[in-house]
Order: sequence, then structure tokens, then C-alpha cells
Amino acid sequence: MTEYVAWHFFRRGRYDEAEALYQKSLAGKEQQLGADHLSTLETVSNLAILYHDLGRYTEAETLYQQALAGQERQLGADHLGTLCTIGNFAILYQNQGKYAEAEILYQRALTGHERQLGADHLDTLRTAGNLAMLYEKQGKYAEAEILHQRALAGYERQLGVDHPDTLRTIGNLAILYERQGKYAEAEILCQRSLSGYERQLGADHPDTLRTIGNLAMLHEKQGKYSEAEILYQRALAGQRHLLCTNHPSTLLTLKRFGWLYGQQGKYEKAETLYQRALEGYEQQLGGDHPDTMGTLSNLGWLYVQWEKYEEAENLCERALAGSLVQISRKLWKR
Repeated sequence: MTEYVAWHFFRRGRYDEAEALYQKSLAGKEQQLGADHLSTLETVSNLAILYHDLGRYTEAETLYQQALAGQERQLGADHLGTLCTIGNFAILYQNQGKYAEAEILYQRALTGHERQLGADHLDTLRTAGNLAMLYEKQGKYAEAEILHQRALAGYERQLGVDHPDTLRTIGNLAILYERQGKYAEAEILCQRSLSGYERQLGADHPDTLRTIGNLAMLHEKQGKYSEAEILYQRALAGQRHLLCTNHPSTLLTLKRFGWLYGQQGKYEKAETLYQRALEGYEQQLGGDHPDTMGTLSNLGWLYVQWEKYEEAENLCERALAGSLVQISRKLWKR
């Protein structure tokens, strides 16, 4: 019962209450059943998901490692419970910018799901879609499009055209087209996704707000600045109210909104948004994470446009230091 109530709180955004109940349940299970009992591991995994959703990545990573190690011992590497944790862990690594580690886990989860459930099962389709988004971040657009199209076709067959999973995949494909400069195709898909979310989930749901932000970005790319500003304001207001100031979705909207203001020459407004985003990324992800570095670069370019060259130089030095850290880590892993 405690776990059910915790999950209910989590789904409704009552995170503090959910965390307290999960912690209470975990302590009881560890005492009564032991740390490696399947019920205990399930609670560990649920708490990891909560921390992951809140952006508390270090705590989530520790718990995912604990849950995965226990499930591999108790259930085996190809059990569906193990594969579920592998998939969640891969998403965490992707969010942390650890793309190589994420790809290994996604490939493992996809292969396991195909073997255990078949190519058209929903869990297989979700994993294919997640791997597609990782490929997108790595610039592997051809591989990403193949997997997105595969996932979309499967969802439409299995769930219908207006199901949230179908809509999410449509939105992901729109983002891929945007990155390739296919703005007209991307806008059509984004509008379709947004209309579906508003019908199915409501105007203030996180998925709706994220899609509003994506549509705003598309308008900005096409020079439709007034339309983009209205949408960014709507997305940001909803995300701050529903999520939190340092949630990844909120930070992304801040960064994109800052870029829009910079394009319009509204430098003070852009600076404020970039600084808020930068502070959040540094707190959540660290100074050398790709999202932090990208925000640093954007702010540096803003200062160049603004002719604040000293501030721009300082940011360039910080960005260079972070890049060297990333390169050193990659070389060390080899």
C-alpha cells in the first residue's frame, strides 16, 4: 500500500511526499527481506526513477547501479525486469552526457527486448525510440531517422495515432528534422503532436509544455520571432509552475528563450535567461557537461554581439577548460 501511495504522489508531482514514502518502504524491506530481495530491488528502482525525474542524477545513478546488480544476480541479464532497469539507466547516462555508456546499455536493452518480446512489442519500440534520440545527439541522423520511423509505425499500429507514446515519437521525429534544417516537415509534425497532447493530456502537462517549446524553436528558426516569444513565455511559465526552476525541461526553455532574445538584440533579457540556465546546469550537471558548455558558448556569443569582449573572453576560457576535461575523460576511458 505504501508503494502504491508513493507512486500516486509521484505521478501527481507531490515529490517530497513520494520520496518520504519510498524511503520508509525501502528501509522496512531491507530490514525484513534483505537488500537483494526482488521487492527491495523494485523499491530501489522506483526511488531511482523519482530522483532521475527530479534531476538528482548522482543519487539516481547510485540506486540504478544497486538495482541492476541485484536484478542480474536474482533474475539474470535477459529478464524483463533487468532490461527495464537497463533502459532507465541508459536514459540517465544520456541525460548526464555519458553517450558512450548510454549507447551500450540501449543496445543491450534493445537486443534483449527483441529476443524476449519481439520487434513490435511496446517495450521494444520504446527502446528503439530512446536509442534514436541518443543517435540524434551524436549527430547520427540517418540511424536516428530509421529508428524513429520504426517506432512511429509500430506505435500507430499498436496504440493508434493519438496515444501519448505515438505523439511523443512524432515530436521526436520533428526535432530530428529541425536539426537537419527540414523546418517545414518539422513544423507539420510538431503541430500534430501539440494538438494531440492538448486533446489527450491538457494544456499544462509536461509533454504539452515541452512540445510548445519545440514549436517555439521552429518558429524562431524560420524568423517568426513574435510567435516564438509567445510560445516560449507560455512554456516557461507552465514549466516553472509544474516542475521546478532547475528541471532539465525548464533549463532548456530558458536557454532557447535566451537565444531568441539575443537574435532580436534584446541583450539584457537574453543575458538574464542564459545566466539562470547556466546556474541551473552547473548545479545539476556540473561545469563540464555538454549542456553547461553549450550555455556558456551561447552566453559568450551574446557578449560578442553586445561588444562586451572581456566577459566573452572569460567565458571562452571557462568553456575551453571544460572541453579539455571532456577530452581527458574520453582519452582516459580508452
